[in-house]
Amino acid sequence: HATILVSDSRVRSGCAVTNGGLLFSTVDPEGADLFTADLDLDRGKLRGPPHSIMRTPNTTLYMLSASKDGRNIAYLQGPYQADAFTAILKRNSRLELKDPIRLTLDDSNDLPTAWGHDGKSLLFHSDRQGTWKIFAQKLGESKADVVVDGPDDYKGARLTSDGKWLLFLAYPRSGKSRASVVTKLQALDAKLRVQIMRMPASGGFHQQLMSGPILSVRCPSGKVAYCIVCEPGIT
Repeated sequence: HATILVSDSRVRSGCAVTNGGLLFSTVDPEGADLFTADLDLDRGKLRGPPHSIMRTPNTTLYMLSASKDGRNIAYLQGPYQADAFTAILKRNSRLELKDPIRLTLDDSNDLPTAWGHDGKSLLFHSDRQGTWKIFAQKLGESKADVVVDGPDDYKGARLTSDGKWLLFLAYPRSGKSRASVVTKLQALDAKLRVQIMRMPASGGFHQQLMSGPILSVRCPSGKVAYCIVCEPGIT
């Protein structure tokens, strides 16, 4: 059974925060807002109306994610080209966003998808080397290390809840690596299907888990042993 928490056509991204918080962004012709709300997890509803904690004119906010302890968030801001930002999330009488910092400083597209298990590094996919690869970068540092490379385009890194496995998507490489995910998926035939791959979080060989017209995979935090796969309907 699914419960609608926020119904607003302006919503662009959202994520849950430790201890029952919800963050989501909206966009309008003048800019974007970042909202916070408290979740009643037992009843599956908001405790009260959301309130804005940040307004950014002439831009948008998307790809929100929160660290395991709920103290930091990462998000993309602005039109493409995309960069990763981090910020401190403080809970006083209400959630407040403090000290947003741009983490990726190059002119490529850098899209964050997961936090390192220790909450001190960020995983993202980037086309900074001409094709899509997965990188890891520690907070406060400017250098990113390649985590996943190979003959395909690699995106969507996620760590399993125990921190032992890195899951990611492998797309058959096309001539234009910056094509959107939906455009690529619509162009795939039965022999060229997106693969969900895994490798040890400490590094090692890639192993295929499944394939299909896959948009994303999500793994919750905490002591759970499952992940969720999103498979869109494509005509």
